[in-house]
Amino acid sequence: MKIAITATKKEKGSNIDPRFGRTHYFLILNDDGKVEEIIDNQAQAAQRGAGISAAQKLENKDVNIIITGNIGPNAFNALSSAGVKVFLAEANITAAEAFKKWEKDKLKEVEKPNVGGHFGEGKGIGRGQGRGRGWGSNN
Repeated sequence: MKIAITATKKEKGSNIDPRFGRTHYFLILNDDGKVEEIIDNQAQAAQRGAGISAAQKLENKDVNIIITGNIGPNAFNALSSAGVKVFLAEANITAAEAFKKWEKDKLKEVEKPNVGGHFGEGKGIGRGQGRGRGWGSNN
């Protein structure tokens, strides 16, 4: 069995990344918790389809389980159609802690996406709140 965990750095001691498609790294562990591979997520920089690209990459690596902070609809649909199970972990724990929680059945398996599409792109309303009154504005 292969378990992929979204991570902010290339080690089990790093925090879970709350973004699936835009995570920095995927740590691929065996069912004993040993890191077998680290994938630098090239999809994180994609303008569109980051979740689907990341899901396809993990499918090609024969991953059975995903542990992440959040999962959007396109990635979730791609993973679930391939039979990959998705579990959610809070973002302020390490990948090692998330794996231990999964081992003890303390993570929630999701049956649907928990965030909308384009989550984690950083395109929220800023200081000007859509009215052109941000930094450097003369309004």
